[in-house]
Amino acid sequence: MKKSILFYVYYGIALLVIFVNSFFLIKDNFFINIESVPEGEYQYSDFSPRKSTELKVYLVELPVGESVRISLTKEGDTRNLFWQAGVSDVKIKWRNENRVEINGIDLDLKQNETFDSRSISSIFNDGLMGR
Repeated sequence: MKKSILFYVYYGIALLVIFVNSFFLIKDNFFINIESVPEGEYQYSDFSPRKSTELKVYLVELPVGESVRISLTKEGDTRNLFWQAGVSDVKIKWRNENRVEINGIDLDLKQNETFDSRSISSIFNDGLMGR
């Protein structure tokens, strides 16, 4: 009798842990908004080849370490483009007016691509936490 009660308690706890982990995995993958990242301290700006697009780099210091936020400004419209946790250096390389590489991540600005390291699509993506 005791064994069967412990059996149900053990598997009940295991199912609860699986349910909670699944909930947070789904929430983090589908409901993360890049506009909700912290502001940070302005570092510098970088401009596209024709100077029509400005990228503003911000360093964000969090209790768990440093992160980088980059906002994009084009024709007076500003939005967050890039968020990467665990880094403090930024390497921006413009491919052309609509494509930019930031820390090795290629983004197509015409397609409104963004990068947010909080959205985990693959932990095997060169050490990055997804796209």
